[in-house]
Amino acid sequence: MLRKFTVLFLVFSLKFAASAQEHCLTPNYSSGFKDAAAMQAEERRIQVQIALNNNALQTRSIVTIPVVVHIIYTLDEENIPDVQIFSQLDAINRDYRRRNTDAVNTPDVWKSIAADIGFEFCLASKDPAGNSTTGITRTKANRIFTDFESVKHSGTGGYEGWTPQKYLNIWVANIGSGLYGFSPYPTQLVYNPQSDGIVVNFKTFGISQNNFTNLNFGRTAVHEIGHWFNLIHTWGDASNCATDLVEDTPPEKAPAYGCAAFPKYDDCSFTGNGTMFMNYMDYGDDACMNLFTKGQKDRMLAALSLYRPEILSSNACGLVSATSDIPAVQFTVAPNPIQNGTIQCNFSEFINEGTLNIFDITGKSISRQKFYSSNQQTLSLPQLGNGLYFVELVTDKGQTIVKVVKEE
Repeated sequence: MLRKFTVLFLVFSLKFAASAQEHCLTPNYSSGFKDAAAMQAEERRIQVQIALNNNALQTRSIVTIPVVVHIIYTLDEENIPDVQIFSQLDAINRDYRRRNTDAVNTPDVWKSIAADIGFEFCLASKDPAGNSTTGITRTKANRIFTDFESVKHSGTGGYEGWTPQKYLNIWVANIGSGLYGFSPYPTQLVYNPQSDGIVVNFKTFGISQNNFTNLNFGRTAVHEIGHWFNLIHTWGDASNCATDLVEDTPPEKAPAYGCAAFPKYDDCSFTGNGTMFMNYMDYGDDACMNLFTKGQKDRMLAALSLYRPEILSSNACGLVSATSDIPAVQFTVAPNPIQNGTIQCNFSEFINEGTLNIFDITGKSISRQKFYSSNQQTLSLPQLGNGLYFVELVTDKGQTIVKVVKEE
């Protein structure tokens, strides 16, 4: 750790830079401190937390993070459907639990340090006042946003975030074609707590086919949430072998774009295994990212304990109706994976009147069927391509959604 820490203070810059290639406009980590001494003192506190307190958190198999998604839109295409939001939650949970199928692509030399972070994310079912919620807000804006802060405040046409100590606020908006996301570090909360949370371009939010076809696995949000938990870009604050303050990620001179071939060497990692270009905190294409490390997990757990401890006792998650405190009707789907033809939906209780809808991951309606007086229903399917789909049940008690997969 000493080697990386020494290099850090020689190379960190206070510049806040952006270019047309910037995936992420998270500011330099060092810019959140008045000077290098203050940053060094805070880093010592983080390292003590890693040493003393992470073992207690490690005994918890899962930490649940309540999420509220704020959709800010001016055009209809920016008002993304619920199913796209659900697909983003799936993507975050996939990668933070290391349940991504492309984990097999992690080079063998790093598989032993690839980490299941143990964080699971859910849309909040209770708002800060204790009222039932879907965990999604939608705000029609009358302006074009040219900065990240405006979307976070009603006075500038956006929407106010919920209690930042208890929720992960995610704003989704049109923030420009060359910019994909932004997140402040938790060390900066003391200066502007109401701005806490991440911002993601609506075109890179969720698992979908969009204008950024190299960023359609939902990993822009995975990356930004990493910053929210105090992870730095793998190349540090500057493109000259700076450090990310994590010992098990190799030095890197500059961001990695596209899909590199392993091993990839540069002026900072010019021997051995090269750079960890497939790390979620780099800039590679979504299809080529596949891991966080154990060192990054330690740093995220420390951030949770130091800066976001109230989340550990939150009860803001759970399945509730969007319009009632009465639990929505549950149901199962068989077969799943589905086949072309029909599926059987079995309900947890008798339903007097209901509707079954099927959507693809872009929110396009595939099928809609109304029914009456039943505790099960057979739903006819059109020809479907392989992929993820959502079956939605709507009754007078609310909405329930089940994920299904079509695969051959």
